[in-house]
Order: sequence, then C-alpha cells, then structure tokens
Amino acid sequence: MIVMVIRRLRFLCILFLLAGQVFFGAVSEAAMRAYTPKAGSPERRMLLDLMRRKVLELHQLDVLFVVREMKLSSGWAWVHTLPRSKDGVGRYEDFIAIFHKKNGVWRIAEIPCTEPDNPNCIDSPDYVTRLRMRFPEMPDAILPSEMLSKQRNPFTGFWRESEGEIQELVFSANRTFSVTVHPFETYKDYWGHYVYDLKKRTIVFVMDGGNRKPVDVDLDGFFTFNKAGDLVLEGIFFGTLFQGKREAHGYCFKKYADK
Repeated sequence: MIVMVIRRLRFLCILFLLAGQVFFGAVSEAAMRAYTPKAGSPERRMLLDLMRRKVLELHQLDVLFVVREMKLSSGWAWVHTLPRSKDGVGRYEDFIAIFHKKNGVWRIAEIPCTEPDNPNCIDSPDYVTRLRMRFPEMPDAILPSEMLSKQRNPFTGFWRESEGEIQELVFSANRTFSVTVHPFETYKDYWGHYVYDLKKRTIVFVMDGGNRKPVDVDLDGFFTFNKAGDLVLEGIFFGTLFQGKREAHGYCFKKYADK
C-alpha cells in the first residue's frame, strides 16, 4: 500500500513538473511575441507623444502621426509613422523610432536613418546586423519582416588576421569557407562549410577537405564585430599550421575585400 502511494506521489510530481515546463515555456514564448497597442490606449499615446516631442525638437514641427507600423515586445518597440501637419495639408518624411522600456519608463533608444544609398541606414542589408550589435537584447519580433528578409550574410568576403599567421579566411555567401596561411592563386590549406546564429552570436565551422588539415582544431565558438568592423572570433582555433598552438583560442580578422 505504501509503495503504491509513493508511486502515485511520484507520478503526480512528474505531471506537475511537466505542466510547469509547458506553462512557463508558453509564457516565455508569448512574452517574445510582438503586439500592437490599440488606438487610444495609454501605451500607444505615450509612444506617439514621445515621437511628437522629438520631431518638434529636431525639426521645429508640431505634427500628428499616421501610424504605419507599431510593434512591441519584451520592453522594446518599433514605431513607423507618417507625420502630418495638424491641418492635414503638410506631409513630411517617414519618421521611425526604436524604444526601450527601462524601470517602467519608455525612452527613445534610436532614430533609424532613412537616407537612401546610405550604408548605415535601414535600407542597407547590414542594418539589422549592426542594430543587433548595438542592442543585443532587442527581440527580432518588433522588426519589420521585409527588413529581416533582406539582411545580408555579414561574414561574406576575404579576411586576414590583424596579427597572426592566417592571411586568408574566405567566407562565401553559400555558407562555405576556406583557411589559408600563405595564399597563392587558388591554393587553400583547408575548406568546409559554416553555420551561424546572429542572435546568439554563435558560429560553427565544419572541415570538409583540404591540402593541409590540422587535427588540433576547435571550430565551435562565438563571434562579434568590433567598432572598427573587425571580426572577432572567441573559442575558435583553426589548428596548428605553421606556428605553435596558441594558449588562447581566438582571432581578430580585418576584411580586405568583398566576395
């Protein structure tokens, strides 16, 4: 009888734990979804009022807004508006703002540049990558879907070590790579494919073949791009090619050509 009671209690505990995982997993997933505040809601009025003050500060214009897009998630917001004069006659350039809510207070975190043909503005394929670098906690859920769909692979191109032996690290858009110490015509030391996660900043290289294939590689690590645009790899070791094994696994590469 006691054994049956114990088994029943264990069974109930397992059910409780599983239910908790499902519940909190659902809560976490729901928290990351974007939503749009209803027209007239206090949150919507607050965001638009902050934008109105910013337009007045920057352009000395007192405007009303037609909201093109407003998405909020996890204390972040993306608001895209079409400013109009209060009499409805004047129409001005689109005004976009990224908000962050900290300690219960919404503040403008950034006003995206909208200039055409400017590599630092929202039309650039690299814009989302740079935005994630500035605001790593910002969820993708608030960003326009068309912006996410056109982002470019940030690695594509030819890179060389700032101080070190690897003079050619090549990333192709089709997710293949090659590593070479002394580049000569089409020669490569070894090559393979890679996968990466922009949000988690993880990257994994897989060696598929080569003329010189080191066995002491560690090809699973993390990446960042510093302010100078250099590619910094942490936890990665491309293997002993000519120099001895490094004490620390990591590299800093500078791009010298696009691919």
